[in-house]
Amino acid sequence: MPSDLRPIRLPMNRPVPRPYRGGAAIERFRRVSPSGEDRAPEDRLASVVTTFGHAEEGLTLVDSVYLRELIEADPVGFLGREHVARFGANPQILCKLLHTGELQEPVDLSVILEYAPFERLAREDGLLGLDVTTALSCIDRSRFGSDRLAETVGAVPAQSGSVLFPAAARRFFRAESVVLQRGPGLRLPAQFTVLVVTEGVGTLGWADDHLPLLAGDVVLVPQGVGDVTLDGDMRAIRCMPPEGAA
Repeated sequence: MPSDLRPIRLPMNRPVPRPYRGGAAIERFRRVSPSGEDRAPEDRLASVVTTFGHAEEGLTLVDSVYLRELIEADPVGFLGREHVARFGANPQILCKLLHTGELQEPVDLSVILEYAPFERLAREDGLLGLDVTTALSCIDRSRFGSDRLAETVGAVPAQSGSVLFPAAARRFFRAESVVLQRGPGLRLPAQFTVLVVTEGVGTLGWADDHLPLLAGDVVLVPQGVGDVTLDGDMRAIRCMPPEGAA
């Protein structure tokens, strides 16, 4: 694998305009000046997925090169041998910052239940070109009791390693909390990870270097970087591919 494989600090990646409003909270979190853009409610993190109907919009750029191309050039280095054997050169996750964090499968397919005219979205596109009956079949309108809710709702991060999604989600995507206070650092095994720093100040260290971290930073850690260490006084979220794909 390339000798220069290292963690990558990711800039904002906001396709605009989107069919819904927002974006100021993302700019504050990411510590950037207000843009005045009111239809930029998504920040796509380490994205190899385009927005629906577009060839390049939504893809993450790293030094003027699409991340998708970098991964395709060195899939094992970025994703690990086992992941590549199962999924090829696709990370199999799509991370977004909205006003809260959202992790999802690597597709940009949404059924829009409330439609208002928008120049880039025809009414039929809001249902992905499907007829109404087929499109609405994706909605579960049955009653959710307490047991079913417990299986569906994730956990509030209380300590490092807390799993943020229900167990059933792990075959699609994973997220775990990082909670650090001044003291011994946290060593994490080699894993393709999108690290989102939500609070505080810290440092990400690896074999021969380190990267300072602040709240609002987003860092992609390729599998080939190896084990990493987090130090400082901070909270973060580790977003990762499906279970068993390390």
